[in-house]
Amino acid sequence: MCILQAGVMAVWRLDARGKLQGSPLIKHDYSKPLTCCIFRPPPPAEDVAMLARAAVSGDESALDMFNWKKSNKGAAFALGSQEALAFYISTADGSVFSVDEQARSVALLSVESAVQKMWYSKRRGVLAVVTESLLLSQFTLGPEGFAEEISKVKLSSRGGQHSDIVWTENGLLITASGEQHIRLWDVELDDHYALSLDESLGFEKGELLNCVSFCTSKQVLAAGTSRGRVALWHMVTVSDQKGDSKTQWKLQTPAEVEGNITQLQWGSSSHLLAVCSSSGVVILSEHVMCSHYSQQMAAVQLTPTHLSLANFNTNTHITFHTDTHIRAVQVTKDMVAVWNGKYITVYEPSGQTLHSTGSFQCESAALALHEENIYTIEPNRVQIRTPQGTVKQLLVFSEAEGNPTLLSVCGSYLAVGTDTSHVRVFNLTRREAKPLGVTKNLCELIPDLGALRSVKCNASGSQLSVLITQVNGRPDNKVYFYDIELDTLSYFDFFTGRPESSLAQSDDSQRYRETTCLFAWSHRN
Repeated sequence: MCILQAGVMAVWRLDARGKLQGSPLIKHDYSKPLTCCIFRPPPPAEDVAMLARAAVSGDESALDMFNWKKSNKGAAFALGSQEALAFYISTADGSVFSVDEQARSVALLSVESAVQKMWYSKRRGVLAVVTESLLLSQFTLGPEGFAEEISKVKLSSRGGQHSDIVWTENGLLITASGEQHIRLWDVELDDHYALSLDESLGFEKGELLNCVSFCTSKQVLAAGTSRGRVALWHMVTVSDQKGDSKTQWKLQTPAEVEGNITQLQWGSSSHLLAVCSSSGVVILSEHVMCSHYSQQMAAVQLTPTHLSLANFNTNTHITFHTDTHIRAVQVTKDMVAVWNGKYITVYEPSGQTLHSTGSFQCESAALALHEENIYTIEPNRVQIRTPQGTVKQLLVFSEAEGNPTLLSVCGSYLAVGTDTSHVRVFNLTRREAKPLGVTKNLCELIPDLGALRSVKCNASGSQLSVLITQVNGRPDNKVYFYDIELDTLSYFDFFTGRPESSLAQSDDSQRYRETTCLFAWSHRN
């Protein structure tokens, strides 16, 4: 869809790559600047076969509907892949038009000033309109372009300040207008409240909130401040003892940029957030803070470029600044490896400092260390490198076994997981890494396995603990244990506990529970 300042609206069909196909499907000239446009979700598709059966049984209304669908088949221009879509469009003088499935534009309603935002509630059949003067009106919609106003309310704001407004899918209106809080209005529940900043998390007194953006897939609200900080609230729905649900917002530690932030926008990837400030435009990428523990050495990421290193053997602690952003870190008692997405830099501890011993280009998404070796991945193989980056051995996987995606070292054993859910363990005690057993396809043992999330082995290399994502994309609530020698699988379900048939009953059940807790702890850390 294209909206022009001259008031011309045009709609094209897009191909799978997002390119325009041919001439516009429709074009309307409203002769006034257009301010807002939203699609109206299509009604649930009728089951034609069910209508036909009902018509044969003598249901006259079903017969009329069946004949109507037959006569109108293909009549509507299809904006969507399955059903024709309609939409609402507004002009600068406050007029709102409805464009139906047959591309007819009908004047629907009019408000006293230009429309800034619109939202359509499919469940209630209500169109909500917010004007530039922050007047919120709601209209019920009927057939043939009928609209009736059911409520009107003035939204609070800071006088003379432009308000940034977003809607959520469940009808929550969020506004930021240069105040020390943002306002939220639940249109369906007719409830409103405000969210404020917290100085204990790093915000300053008197910091103002200028703009907002909501990520539906992550349920995260981002707000930009006058001091160059991005505040992030996670929306959490909780239930009380009566079973009533309530929305809570948890404020996180802010991200910081330079300048006064004036605009925010989540990207097509829910991990990217564009920030426009008085100093320029930057794109923030969400990243989980890294940590690793091995051989009495611990590394914890503090900021994008700072590491906290602790040696429990010598009881020493170092805070270390790297020259690049940290995306992964691995440690041994003699080495620290940092990966920024393109390069791996290797450091050696020396007293209270670290000095670089090598740096090499590597785009491996997984990283592991053992003694003087660095393990990285590329398609269908694991590379064993020196600290300077020289490849001295390749662990090759077949096309059916897939590409390695997960690496984990415990003791003298390396566990590898692939993108086709295959796992394998290698013995690292010799000069060259040697495989233990054969590569195992866990899809043969775990139903509904979508992808591997974590693969770790025990200190003897005899068992693997595995976390997975199901086919539907949801994390599984089980931790699986694969016995390499016996070729058997057991699991512990954190919702229901251990199944009776999971393993042969052990004489020492307490030992089993302790082992389960250790595996779970290793995954969490």
